[in-house]
Amino acid sequence: TAPGYLPGILGRHHLAPDGTPLPGAAAPQEPGRVRGAVRETVRNAARGAYRHGVQRVAPVIRRMGEL
Repeated sequence: TAPGYLPGILGRHHLAPDGTPLPGAAAPQEPGRVRGAVRETVRNAARGAYRHGVQRVAPVIRRMGEL
């Protein structure tokens, strides 16, 4: 099924079906430092919240369910 949707995906990324950049396509840009820092901060916060929930909140909820 890839031949059906692959050209569309490549076209959205300004690539020809063989993977070469299309004429007039802008050079690929790397994500900015700020964007990467924000993403890392959000990931760390989410990881911390998940760990807190697993280690602290879930056992309390389980104990309350046993009452």
